[in-house]
Amino acid sequence: MVDAGFLQRSDHGTDYRRGAIPDSLSEAAHQLDFERIADAVAQARSANESQRESRRQAWLASQIEVTEGAEGNDKVVGEASTDETFMRLALDQAHNAWALSEVPVGAVVVKDNKILATGFNQPIGNADPTAHAEIRAMRAAAQLLGNYRLNDCELYVTLEPCAMCAGAMQHARIKRLVFGAADPKTGACGSVVDLFAQPKLNHHTEVRGQVLAEESSRLLSHFFVERRELKRQGTLPADADDSE
Repeated sequence: MVDAGFLQRSDHGTDYRRGAIPDSLSEAAHQLDFERIADAVAQARSANESQRESRRQAWLASQIEVTEGAEGNDKVVGEASTDETFMRLALDQAHNAWALSEVPVGAVVVKDNKILATGFNQPIGNADPTAHAEIRAMRAAAQLLGNYRLNDCELYVTLEPCAMCAGAMQHARIKRLVFGAADPKTGACGSVVDLFAQPKLNHHTEVRGQVLAEESSRLLSHFFVERRELKRQGTLPADADDSE
């Protein structure tokens, strides 16, 4: 019912309302042609996915930049180039979240300049409040290594981590954190609170922020502009996260 457009969900599933039913579905329903209804549902779902993917590809095309570290650069320049390279991969992960109508945040776990795992925001799809991009990437990396301690690992994420994710990084012993845009509402790297600057903690993660911050912020802004427009039109996907 939700996928077909008969129902739309608000408040993350706590309230349902009548949706905007596609003409093909309405016509098929009146004729009680169940085969046509099934085909129309599939077409509606495919159209929604196609539109999301088109928007994703259009945004990617406007953002593509090749970042390569030239040999002979000093350590600072080389590190900055490497950080941007991995952050762009995290941005690509964020688009996976957008394609599923989740808030676009992506993360990458790296060790010895090699990618161990990736993750993107999916709390709605997974029905899991802890399914943030950072958590999902760390879970995958820990399973790969067979150890919940991610010593000597670096984590790249497009948005400043929240307190939950910051705490998980401390437990995992993440060596270094690199994030993109600051989060003035829930950021735990200095925007709201700085959990990484607590002297009593027995692990201290190195933190670098504002890497490709403009690109990360722009992605989030475009996502929420789209959410507001769809909400205004009454066509916001039933499983979409319309919170900001």
